[in-house]
Amino acid sequence: MAKEVGPPQVPHVTPEMFGWTPETDPVETASIINIALAQAVERGVPFFDNAVRRVAGTIRLGGKVVMEFGTKHRWIADYSNLSRFAVVEENLAAGVTVDPRHVFVDTANARGSILRGPMRLTGARISDMTMASRRAIPSSLVALTASNANPSAEVSIESLTIEGFGFGFYQGSQREPGRNLLPYTRLRVGTAVFRFCGMAIETGEWGNGLDDATFDILRISRCGDAALLRGTDLNAASLFYYGLRPAEDAEAGTVNLQSGSNVAILRGFTAEPGMVLAVHPGRDRPGFVAEIEQLDGDRAILSHRATQDYSGAFLIDPPSLIAQNTAINVMHYYIEGIHDLPLALRSRSKATIQDLKISRGSFGARGGAPVSVMGRQVSVDLNLNPRSVENPMVAGMVGLLTANAEVAGRIVSGARLGAENAAVLDTRPINVGRGRPSSAIQGYYVDTAGTLPIVEM
Repeated sequence: MAKEVGPPQVPHVTPEMFGWTPETDPVETASIINIALAQAVERGVPFFDNAVRRVAGTIRLGGKVVMEFGTKHRWIADYSNLSRFAVVEENLAAGVTVDPRHVFVDTANARGSILRGPMRLTGARISDMTMASRRAIPSSLVALTASNANPSAEVSIESLTIEGFGFGFYQGSQREPGRNLLPYTRLRVGTAVFRFCGMAIETGEWGNGLDDATFDILRISRCGDAALLRGTDLNAASLFYYGLRPAEDAEAGTVNLQSGSNVAILRGFTAEPGMVLAVHPGRDRPGFVAEIEQLDGDRAILSHRATQDYSGAFLIDPPSLIAQNTAINVMHYYIEGIHDLPLALRSRSKATIQDLKISRGSFGARGGAPVSVMGRQVSVDLNLNPRSVENPMVAGMVGLLTANAEVAGRIVSGARLGAENAAVLDTRPINVGRGRPSSAIQGYYVDTAGTLPIVEM
């Protein structure tokens, strides 16, 4: 009779081997995980994790390591005392200061590491992005980055979910020559999901934050503020960008708007100048997004005039994706939900999107445009998905927005917009007018042969 053979005994280390139990204190949990990782690096065997653990401190990969995660794995950051977390190094010019950023999972010294299975990192445990819920997010805590300039390139991650952090990814600034802080260089990610984060991604000035990084699937869902890409590349086969949800993320108050007016009546909510107000009238009706410039009691003076009458719920500070000195290369880009600027290109930036699709169920953006040009030396190359042609949710495809009066009147960019056959429908230059980003200034959207009107921002 053949002898039954069990599964091969693959050597590995786990936190349980070093004394972890479900009753272990979060501070001690951080220490035990780091001991187990150090043993995995020293012995050259995988680190395996398949439990929910509360962790009060930075987890350090510490070297080239293989990490494997089971379906029950989750690390929950206990951020009641941020002094337990390492501070991200910044390379700043003399006299420049920034608020310290703290790191939860530190990839410094981890060049060539491989992370397999569903890695899940949780900060604040929230279920909506109202202003009250956002205050629970630890604003200075970064889910995953390198704390210093020691080599952290060529890390490969199979599946990564980040939720409830101040930053999903964050790269320290490099404002003068010195040590290069490159936490994500040649990063390879199969599936990455950022949700309920203050900022999904921020890369430092003059850096290479996502230099040569590639995502198979990148999902940014219901995050706040702006994802800020500077001096870098973003390469993705599929980018799904979901803004705020009109119902779940709405504030408790109400707003009244009249078509053609830039005055909103806000009730039941304490607004501040500089906040961005957004409403979503319903399916097949475009959302309206504008900045609150002044307040007089319950009267809010907006940067844009309403395009239709509206009374009901509203959202505050929907997210943006802003690129500066950056190349965005995406095969399929799907936009849904309420945003401020779904894709804004500042100076020396380029966007190449092979297939752009905008939701017909819920969509809203500043000026009604999914793409905005905000500076000079900008290249926009878009091919529309057939289902996004004549989309009633969209006022126009490429809008103009600039805060740089120096470039007023100059030709800063050309744009090409293709339909399903990739035909060139418009190659006119975009001319920059004067004004602040919140102002309605000279400019136009690329006209798609009459299917989408030209509308000023």
